[in-house]
Amino acid sequence: MKKHIWFTIYLLGLPVVMGGQLYSQQKTMPTIAVVDFQNNTGNTGLGFLSKSLSENVATRFAESKKFIVIERMQISKILKEMELQQMGLTPANVKKTGELLHADYLVVGSYSGKSSALNVEIRALDVVTGEVKIAKTASGEMDNIIPLIGEAANQIIISLAGGSYGFLTIQSTPPGAKVFLDGNKIGETPLTGYSVSTGEHSLLVQKNFYVDHRQKVQIVKGKEEILNIVVEQNEIRNLSGIHFGVFYTDFSLFDFTMKGISPSMTFQLGYYYKFSHLRIGLDFAYTMDSRADYDYLVPYGKYQDKRFYTLFNTGISLMYIPFLSIQSVSPYIGLHASYINIKDHRELTSSTSDVLENYGGFATGPVLGLSILPYGGFSIFIEARYSITVGKVLRSQTKSVALTGQVVEEPRDSLFGYLTIGGGFSVQF
Repeated sequence: MKKHIWFTIYLLGLPVVMGGQLYSQQKTMPTIAVVDFQNNTGNTGLGFLSKSLSENVATRFAESKKFIVIERMQISKILKEMELQQMGLTPANVKKTGELLHADYLVVGSYSGKSSALNVEIRALDVVTGEVKIAKTASGEMDNIIPLIGEAANQIIISLAGGSYGFLTIQSTPPGAKVFLDGNKIGETPLTGYSVSTGEHSLLVQKNFYVDHRQKVQIVKGKEEILNIVVEQNEIRNLSGIHFGVFYTDFSLFDFTMKGISPSMTFQLGYYYKFSHLRIGLDFAYTMDSRADYDYLVPYGKYQDKRFYTLFNTGISLMYIPFLSIQSVSPYIGLHASYINIKDHRELTSSTSDVLENYGGFATGPVLGLSILPYGGFSIFIEARYSITVGKVLRSQTKSVALTGQVVEEPRDSLFGYLTIGGGFSVQF
């Protein structure tokens, strides 16, 4: 019986001992409570920054893996119980708050100014003494304040953890590249004097439409690491885009002479994916009424057969871009192949017509073009395409028999060709 009782007590006590060991291991790291920042701007519209700024700082502490970060809900509950959410923390109640949260440090902050010029102050308070252990400030536009807050938080982390830090300066060609350190965005180039803990870090420099630059960086205590990173101009990132254009189209039938062929407007929509020196596109085009009138003689004079074509085509194009290093203007040359639907209309009145022939088949031909600012988010292009049908197109043409004067329809087959010249704009992403 005694053995049974002793064994039961041992089992009940085991989790306490193990839990105590786990708690002991966790307490080798200091505990941090990050409180919502105080809005001193006088603008309630900027009140959302109170939580977002404190959350960013708390995330930096958690990612450093040098602190135990107390959950936001637990912090809010304690502050509410102490009625501190409205009046804020003071040196008199810092110790009490820290004891209730079981925290070693309280991180508090405030921000003032306006969205175009914010001033943020972050302070780390020792809960035992109520003293400010370290304070840092950050100033900038609201859209750019998060990386600056991150730098200030890093300096506080390094100071509280008893570590050392150096500095990182990065210049890039072209400028305006995003900089990530150990997975966290720390700003954009040019980046000057960013505080970083000593040791090895993973660096990523990224700019739209350029290849990502990755490398390891070794930071030495008290020293500045200066990097000049060049993103090669011929290393353009894969690029997708949608192209809209308006073209003039001129038709020709090789076995017929047609007078009065006039250009027509064409709308093109293309989706392009670019890799290396090649660009693959999916094209759609609709050509509106393209005149194909002609005259023929009848016994009582001359008569005009009023005809026009409409055309819809969908296909693919393959372009070769020879000079990727040219950023402002980029010529290209290529081939296209399309399925086309050609309708031959005879005009009856100004608003009615008959469809004489409806042809479906394939066409192919060369492409020559020029893109202006091809690798930005928005560009302009000028392009010429020539297309010729793979098979012959049937066309019936009216004529008068010389001896009898009888008017007859003469059907004939002919290759169908058309030239389109125009331009438009592209949206890349």
